[in-house]
Amino acid sequence: MLFDETVPRGRSRKLSVQWIGPYTITEIDKVNATLTSGRKSTKVHVKRLKLFYCIRWADVKNRVFALLQMTSELIVLVTCMMLRVPVRTADYEMKF
Repeated sequence: MLFDETVPRGRSRKLSVQWIGPYTITEIDKVNATLTSGRKSTKVHVKRLKLFYCIRWADVKNRVFALLQMTSELIVLVTCMMLRVPVRTADYEMKF
């Protein structure tokens, strides 16, 4: 991502978009980097760059489903503890 110092006329600097991109870095000198977006390439100082993280939706979905499954198992265990019902599953056995 590239830091954009320009502010559109009539807009607040605080509320304007400060980072644009993502770009592909094709070359790095000592303090300058060459960015490419399509056919256009630009040379900028490395202090104006920030790492861009791309999150895949499939990874997020899998983590959420795993968390929901663990949460539902925990709710069942707590309910059984409150009702003093013995619990037997493949992973554990609890008697109260």
